[in-house]
This record gives sequence, C-alpha cells and structure tokens, in this order.
Amino acid sequence: MSKPIFWNQACEDLSKKDKVMKLIIKKYNKDYLIESKNPFKTLCRSIISQQISTTAAKSIYERFESISSLIPQKIIKISDYKFREIGLSKQKISYIKTLSEKVNSEKIDLVKLKTLETEKTFKTLTELKGIGPWTANIFLMFYCLNSNIFPSNDLGLINGLKKFYGNSSQINTIKNLWDPWCSVGTFYIWRALDGEALNY
Repeated sequence: MSKPIFWNQACEDLSKKDKVMKLIIKKYNKDYLIESKNPFKTLCRSIISQQISTTAAKSIYERFESISSLIPQKIIKISDYKFREIGLSKQKISYIKTLSEKVNSEKIDLVKLKTLETEKTFKTLTELKGIGPWTANIFLMFYCLNSNIFPSNDLGLINGLKKFYGNSSQINTIKNLWDPWCSVGTFYIWRALDGEALNY
C-alpha cells in the first residue's frame, strides 16, 4: 500500500522544526498511515476502541469482524448476547447496531462524507449515537486522509507527549508546531508508544 501523497513532505517539514519528532520519524521511517478503504469498518473499529487499550481493542475487533463479516444487515440480526460474549459492552453494541441500521437503510452515506468539508463531516458524524470527537477524528485521519487532525483528548497521544516531550501541558504549543501535519505527528507518537502502527 502506498503512502498518503502528503506523507514525505510532512515528515520532512516536521523533522526540520521538531527535534523530538525528527528522532521518532527516523526510527520508524518505514511506517506510515494506511488509508482505510472501508468507512464502515473504520467507524466500527474506532467505536470498539473507545476507552480501552490498543491490545484489547484489536482482540475484540478481530472477533467482531469474524462473526459479523462487517455487513450492516448481518450485524443488526446478531444477538446482543453474542456480541457480549466477544467482549463488547452494552453501550458499544447499541452504538454499532444504530450505525448499522442507518447505513443499511441508507439514511447516511459514509462514502460521501469523504467529499465534504472537514467541519461538515465532523458535525455529521458526531450527531450519530456513540460517535464523539475522538471517533470522528479517527475517521477523518484514516478514511478521509486529512493531514491536520490533532485528537487532543486521545489518551495515547497525551501519554506519548508526556513520555517524549516531558509533559503534555504544552499540547497547544505542539499542535501549532506540527500544523499543518498534525495527523502525521500523532501517528508517529502512537507508533512509538504502542510498538506497532495503528490502523483503522
């Protein structure tokens, strides 16, 4: 899979103006954000990942994909009990089924969201049950390939800034430093913190 068209330029710019990021990019220079080709998958996976560890989210998502085949019509018919068995909470089951119903009934066109302005896509997504700013930002990063998303409420990003920059209190300063490549900076913080490249 090819890199996003902006990736090399972003890495070059970030390396010039951020000494910490320069070292991280150099260490993980073979890794890059992989574009999602399936918006429904991106939303389901990000909903599953809400407020749990990366390892737990990956395990639950793999089981979810196995029993649902990522088919909205099939997801609607699967019992809540079966979803609970694979580790999904009652709330997340509700969120995913609500999303599946809207996609299945064509009340929302997830593919079309990629063609809208960032603010419009964000607003449309956050009006859906169970999709808050974090999940919308993941969608904008991985499906829409927006180069300048900074999920300031992401625990991994906050912990990464503490680890690599000494603290997270200067979050707005770092956001301004990374602009217009916040998605790239965020990706590499996640990569360095988690030990593997995240995909949604």
